[in-house]
Amino acid sequence: MKRIVNSVVSVLVLITILLFPISNSVRAIQSQSGDSNESTEEQENAIAFLNYLCYISQDISDSTDNRLYLEDIYSKLINNTKPQNVDDRTKAQILDLLDVVERHRMIDVKRERLKYINEQNQSQAIKNAIPDPSTVLNVVLSSEDYYMLAFAVGSMALDSWKGYKDYISESEWEFFEANTMLDDEEAEEFHQRRRGMFSYMVDMCNTYSIDTSLNENQIQDFVSIKNEKNVTRRISQLESKKRIYESFGSYWLLLAESYYAEEEYQKCVDAISSYRSLNIGILRYDYDYANAMPKAMASMKKLYEDGVVSRAEYERYILTGCEDIENNIDVKDWSLRYFVAQSYVELFNISRNTQFIDKAYTLCSDTISFLVSEQKSLNEKYLNEVVEIDAPSNATKEEENEYKRYNKELKNNRKTELPPTYDPLLLFCDLLFAVSEKTDIDAKEKTRINRILHDNNEPLFLTKTLDGFYWFNDQGKTLNPDDMSIEYDDYTIEIPAAYLTQDSSIIVTVVSNGNTTIFDDWKIKKVNRGIEGEIDTFTAVYTSDNADSYKWEGGETISVVVQPHNSIDKTLTFNYSVSKTKDAWYEYLKFWEDTYVFERT
Repeated sequence: MKRIVNSVVSVLVLITILLFPISNSVRAIQSQSGDSNESTEEQENAIAFLNYLCYISQDISDSTDNRLYLEDIYSKLINNTKPQNVDDRTKAQILDLLDVVERHRMIDVKRERLKYINEQNQSQAIKNAIPDPSTVLNVVLSSEDYYMLAFAVGSMALDSWKGYKDYISESEWEFFEANTMLDDEEAEEFHQRRRGMFSYMVDMCNTYSIDTSLNENQIQDFVSIKNEKNVTRRISQLESKKRIYESFGSYWLLLAESYYAEEEYQKCVDAISSYRSLNIGILRYDYDYANAMPKAMASMKKLYEDGVVSRAEYERYILTGCEDIENNIDVKDWSLRYFVAQSYVELFNISRNTQFIDKAYTLCSDTISFLVSEQKSLNEKYLNEVVEIDAPSNATKEEENEYKRYNKELKNNRKTELPPTYDPLLLFCDLLFAVSEKTDIDAKEKTRINRILHDNNEPLFLTKTLDGFYWFNDQGKTLNPDDMSIEYDDYTIEIPAAYLTQDSSIIVTVVSNGNTTIFDDWKIKKVNRGIEGEIDTFTAVYTSDNADSYKWEGGETISVVVQPHNSIDKTLTFNYSVSKTKDAWYEYLKFWEDTYVFERT
């Protein structure tokens, strides 16, 4: 039996649904005076606000990952309300809701770690959609490429705990899995908001003469439809209930997403148009709309390719979409900013209008200036000894245990930790340097970018083979493998950590008597950290089970190919030869001596 089925219904929906259901469906509210059938802007803002909170509140009750959902709600509401469009009572209710949510969020270290994991994997999804940004500067993106980019940007937010399991170690998974649900006592605090919220709801309805509303079943039905996995059924259910939900913004966004999944591109665009026609003005940033726009823009791309719309219509729609997204996101929403930058490149390729490539460059430059700090922070943490995080003085016993487990994970991870990369920054660096080739930036601008990326001419990335790509000069791009110290011995490889990242890959090819054997199962065993703070003294030891079982004969040649990071094509190649040191049988009695010698060639 679910412990939270009725317990986690958040502040609004508990009393709203049971005693005073609120309208999602009628924008034209008939006033009690009967003087007008048109709702005022104040009424519409009240309805939009109540609809929005009722919806997310019901969604909480249906979620099995309550704490993740609380994070989503908190990020959408914090500092995001338009004060000029919401009265003091409404603002007070938002603050009250945020206070309750804040008390039941995950501990800060867990939030930060999950955020990092999610961003790294979303970056990889975007990279898979557009492997090489320089290629899109010369050819117009196909609708399939644009589709994949829109999908990667809009569909990678991990909203369930199981979504993280594939990306972390087993021990770290156990740490994150603990305390994923609100317990009964915590959930009870949401219930305690009933009376205050009921008074507020009654007051709002009386003030704004709201006399038509959705009932409890209709609210629950919408959330149920949203959670329907069969997209065809979901669309059918949504279309059949258009009259009920047509004034609820989330209805049109869900419909647009569903049409997009079913390749109903014209209907997707039309659904977004219906959403735009609603008067929704309660939030500074409409994140839900911004997240839906890439799918609508990709749909318009398909309509343009199919000849349904003209080039002028397509360009106008994409430009408007870019502007709408930029106006409804913060700088932290880097994935959407990346989509916009790529869309400007798309407009440039179609029109050859340089203003679009300039927009892409400016957007990349502005975003990078914010993302650099995250990479710098990762570098500092990596170079220094592990610093344990103390639990706050008011932490519960359970929270104290979580901090202890987190500190334990920090120490375990450090044993095999390689130089970090903040992949969102890598994405923007790649695009910025590619776009810069199409712009007329002068030496002064190049110097400015170098200063943004490299404080006092210091590396941005600790990995030398990676950092060299992100200078407006040749610094670091001429690394010679012959100058690098690397040791190969049977089934182990020791490589300087300064040439590696967590995403490094190694392939060893052995040639013996014309036969080729490949070992590609190399795993990091440990990192020897030499002198703390000095990356050049760190080395990484890799081992291979397949190499361990290989029977050496002597006379083999070995090629070791190291790819420092999957975002760059550059590889490092090291060659070895194998010599047998023991011939006579009695020489094998000296078991402490190596039978084979691996020499660098």
